[in-house]
Amino acid sequence: MFSLFCALLAHQGGWDEILWVLLPISVMVWLLRVASQRVRQAGKKTSESGDVGAEGTESTH
Repeated sequence: MFSLFCALLAHQGGWDEILWVLLPISVMVWLLRVASQRVRQAGKKTSESGDVGAEGTESTH
């Protein structure tokens, strides 16, 4: 079993190098998605609270 595991982790046609590339890229994509969701949620909260105060600040000329 151990020899099979070692053979799997040995250089086998480049799939292990692909992991070294795809893993950081996938982490960055995940972090960007989380950040953009937080920005959208923060934007909704500020727009909701901003709409309430906007009614009293309208100027009539």
